[in-house]
Amino acid sequence: QYGHRDACVAFGWNDPARFYYVHLAPAPKTDPHANSIFLVNQEPRVSIAEDRNDGTTWRDDVYHTIRIKRDSSSGSIIVYFDDMQNPVMQAVDMTFRSGQIGLGSFDDTAMFKDLRIWGKQVQ
Repeated sequence: QYGHRDACVAFGWNDPARFYYVHLAPAPKTDPHANSIFLVNQEPRVSIAEDRNDGTTWRDDVYHTIRIKRDSSSGSIIVYFDDMQNPVMQAVDMTFRSGQIGLGSFDDTAMFKDLRIWGKQVQ
């Protein structure tokens, strides 16, 4: 068994039953509920990642850089962790084109700083 030591970033949040979230954890690909890009659409979460790494590992107490690049016109979702050239997860989904953003953790504590958000208004 592994400790999740996770962090979550929610986006496209329309209400508590309709949103996306990225779960970053040292979980293996065999865990269907961790380390992936998820869609919650009025039913339990579903992993929509078409490509993901085999766990996002951090075993230190330093801050890391997370970048989520969302293109709502194409549905592209690309997630980076520390290395901003090579994504750790990717998905394509057009369910929600806009929504709020949230930060947190699924079952651990997570600390965030220097949050930056760029975007264009969806027509």
